[in-house]
Amino acid sequence: MRLAISRRTDLGLKALKLLAREQRVWTASALAEAVATTPGFIGQAMSAFVRAGWVYSGSGPSGGYLYARPAVPPSLLGVIEAIEGPTVPDACVLHEGKKCGLISGEPLCELHEGWLRARDVLVDALQATPALDEVTAEAGTVAEAG
Repeated sequence: MRLAISRRTDLGLKALKLLAREQRVWTASALAEAVATTPGFIGQAMSAFVRAGWVYSGSGPSGGYLYARPAVPPSLLGVIEAIEGPTVPDACVLHEGKKCGLISGEPLCELHEGWLRARDVLVDALQATPALDEVTAEAGTVAEAG
């Protein structure tokens, strides 16, 4: 069974957490160095986060990336979908990339009902889990101490 995310999602989440924790403008090269990747790779992840409204991006000599402090912080599912693409509810587990038998008219696979239940539980859990939970807790501790 393959339930996986890409390295781009992992590095993107690391970068997003760093942006949220540090609250300053980061150049692509500095951010890439901080999470051990290349500026091009960071650009791919950050462009997804800019589209989602979680990161501001500026160009030019004083440009870079800054956490946007959105009213609704991202969930783990939101981060995964921003980079990997949307969760496809009607994708067949047996025939990767094809529509489920309910949509295509093909017979349903034997895993259909169980897989849908398990998938829904996983998606709900990822949606309910804040992507920046530890960062928020750290920021709260710093604010209380100050």
